[in-house]
Amino acid sequence: MSDSDKVHVGVHEGSVMMRYTVIQVLCIFILSIVEIRGAPISVEKSTDALSVPPAYALTFMKNFGYLPKGMPGAEAQYSQDSMVNALKTVQKFGNITQTGVFDNNTLQLMKSPRCGIPDVDRKVNTRRKRYVVGSKGWGKRNITYYIANWSPKLSEEAVSDEIARAFAVWGGYSRLNFKQINDPSADIILAFGRGEHGDGYAFDGPGNVLAHAFFPNEMGSYAGDLHFDDDEQWRIRPTESEDGTDFYSVAVHEIGHSLGLAHSPSPTSVMYAYYRGSNPDMQLDYDDILGLYQLYISQHVEDDDFAANEPITTTTERVTTEKDAEVNIVTEVPSRETTTERSYQVTYIGDYETVEDHLRHQSEDYDEVETYPTSTIPDICDGNFDAISVFRTELFVFKGEDSLFLVSLATEQARDNSKWLSGQVP
Repeated sequence: MSDSDKVHVGVHEGSVMMRYTVIQVLCIFILSIVEIRGAPISVEKSTDALSVPPAYALTFMKNFGYLPKGMPGAEAQYSQDSMVNALKTVQKFGNITQTGVFDNNTLQLMKSPRCGIPDVDRKVNTRRKRYVVGSKGWGKRNITYYIANWSPKLSEEAVSDEIARAFAVWGGYSRLNFKQINDPSADIILAFGRGEHGDGYAFDGPGNVLAHAFFPNEMGSYAGDLHFDDDEQWRIRPTESEDGTDFYSVAVHEIGHSLGLAHSPSPTSVMYAYYRGSNPDMQLDYDDILGLYQLYISQHVEDDDFAANEPITTTTERVTTEKDAEVNIVTEVPSRETTTERSYQVTYIGDYETVEDHLRHQSEDYDEVETYPTSTIPDICDGNFDAISVFRTELFVFKGEDSLFLVSLATEQARDNSKWLSGQVP
C-alpha cells in the first residue's frame, strides 16, 4: 500500500470514529431528556407528604383564611408544613378526618354549599376558645331590620315570616329585641342578589357560597347586613325529597354573623360554616350560647335600663310597597349614620361572595388554628355567679369566663364545654 493510500485510509477511519463519537453524545443527550421528561423516579415519602393541591383548593384556602394571600402565581411560596397545617384546619372546620392531605373527602368538602364568610380570621393569632366571637356586637339590645327586596322564588310574606322566625332563635336567649321596620336606615338590611351587587363581594352562582353577612359596626354602612345569593334554589322548609336550599336555616346562620359571631368548628353549632340541610326547629348549640353570653349577656349596653323592663320580642311591621319581588333592579338606599363618608347604595343585580378582601378576615401570616386551652373550672356552688338562665331543658350557670349547665333540672351533673364534671353541684 502506498503512502497516499495509507493517508486516505487513516482519514477515513478518523472520520468514522468522529461520527461514532457524535452519535454517542447525541444518544446520551436524548436519554437525559427522556429521563427528565418521563415519569418521575419513585421517592419514599412520609405518610404526611403532601401532593400539591389543585388551583381550586389553593383559592379556597386563601379565600377562607387558611393561607395568606399573595400575588398571582405565588403558591410555590407556601411551605409543605404550612400547606399540611392549612389542610388540617380546613378538615377540622369541616368535621372530617384531619389528615393534612388533599384527598377526596377534602375536595368534596370544598365544593359543598356553605357561608361565604372566611373561617379563620388571619388578624387573630392568639389562642381561641371553642366558641369564636368575630366582633364586639351591637352594644345595644333593641335592633331593627329592613327587608330591601325578596327572591322571586319566595313570596314577600314568606321571606318576612321566615326572617322573623330566624331572629327569634337568637332573641330567645340573647335578651335582644328585633323589630322589622319599613325604613332603610334600620340597623340591619336584608336583600337578595346575584353576581356583583355593590358591596364588592360577589356571589358565585348556584351552589358553594349561599350567602354572606357583615359583622356589627364594621364595613361602614354595610355593618350587620345580610345578603342571599338569588341564584340558589331557595325553598321554605323543603322535604328530603325536594331539591333546593332552606332559606330559614341559612338565615339563622347569617344572623349569627350579623350579631358578631364567627364560624365554629363544632358541627352541632348554628355557626358551623357548611349547610346541613333543612332544619325547621333549629336551636342554638352550646358554642352559640357561650358566644352570645360574651357579646351580650355579660355586657352592660346603652339601653339596658330600658330593656330590663321590656319583654324579649321579635316583631314584624308589615312592609307595604308597590314594587313586585323582581330582584334585577337597583335599590337606592339613603345613607345610614356611619363614621365613613361612603354613601350607602346597594345594587341588587345579583351578588357573588368571593370573600377576597372581607375586611377583618385578612392578614399576612397564619399557620394553623391554635388548640383550645384548658382552664380551671370554678365550683358553681362556691360564691356568687354572674348569670343564670333556663334554656330549653337545661340550666346554664355563668361564672367568669366559664359556663356550666345541668342536663336537666332533675340531674346533678354539670359540664364545661364537652367535659362532664361531677360533684360540683350540691
